[in-house]
Amino acid sequence: MSVLMCCENVSKTYSGNLQPTLVNINLTIKKNNLYFIKGPSGSGKSTLLNILSLIDAHSSGIMKFNNFDISSMNAKEKNQIHLNDIGMIFQKYNLLSPLNVIENIMMSRLYADFSKKDCIISKAKQVIKLLHLDGLEERKINQLSGGQQQRVAIARVLMQEPELLLADEPTANVDKETEAIIMDIFSQYREKGALIIVSHNDSYADIVDASYELNKGRISSYE
Repeated sequence: MSVLMCCENVSKTYSGNLQPTLVNINLTIKKNNLYFIKGPSGSGKSTLLNILSLIDAHSSGIMKFNNFDISSMNAKEKNQIHLNDIGMIFQKYNLLSPLNVIENIMMSRLYADFSKKDCIISKAKQVIKLLHLDGLEERKINQLSGGQQQRVAIARVLMQEPELLLADEPTANVDKETEAIIMDIFSQYREKGALIIVSHNDSYADIVDASYELNKGRISSYE
């Protein structure tokens, strides 16, 4: 199975810090595979997600995406990968409250190519049904429960169908019913791309291909 992203001895040290936040991370992400990373608060999970999503840059080591060296890319090239090939599900949802459900879900796709509006609307309706959001299309974000908002955030990313999907504590603030829906969606994602779930929820270990633990900035595999 081909490699999507590869990290070789990747480290991250923030300006003004004596100790690195990430230390010699070695991680190989294969296409159509699911991964789970757990770790205590302060272990470097958020930093790792920011680096994998290209929101932040690593300090040392080698990172490749589809065999292209990320360090040799300019800002425009990195941004294109971040926008087109990598999707991020944020723990705090990052939805736009003035917009309703379907507008939030479609927004990024419409912005990228408004000429495909009809196709985008059709796909949005499919994703809404998949995530059990039927009947909520016209609701404003502040009229939704936390679990419903999380499903909208996931639907928005699924519209993109990224090669690499990153999920930050996707079920931390949802009920059991919503958790079951999200787990089912994630278990099927290998048909579209690679998925990395960062969470305290050990249940994800049951649906992934490989599990890792991050502790004090160092990563290790575990069964």
